[in-house]
Amino acid sequence: MPKNEPKTERQKAIRFSVSLSPSLLNALDAKVAEQGYASRSEFTRDLIRAKQVKDEWEMDASEPLYGVLSVVYDSEQSKLLARKNAVIKKRAECVISSTCVHLGGDNFLEVLILRGLCQEISAFANDLAGLKGVKFSELSQVAVFDE
Repeated sequence: MPKNEPKTERQKAIRFSVSLSPSLLNALDAKVAEQGYASRSEFTRDLIRAKQVKDEWEMDASEPLYGVLSVVYDSEQSKLLARKNAVIKKRAECVISSTCVHLGGDNFLEVLILRGLCQEISAFANDLAGLKGVKFSELSQVAVFDE
């Protein structure tokens, strides 16, 4: 960018200071190193973003949110596939995409990308998690926000 061009709002960074106890600073530095962050600032930005996502989901916003649902299930469990497909069909408007992989034996991993209101996505995830034969289910909450 040429020197005379003004920075956009996104390109501006504001520095501020934070006071931490030595033990908390040591814990922060350990996490930064352990997780491979380039700096404390990058780690702190990710913490703030994670809190923003959590807050978006807790507010039960009227705007659509996104989620990624990972489900591991036993394909030989009696009637599981029919029940799973019924849940997906019931909430088909939430499903953007899904993919399924064989893990070995009777085990499959299905990953669904979801879009909808908080309560719709949560209900969908709970409906699938509660099916007999589902061994693992986890919803990763996603929100889109401007920085």
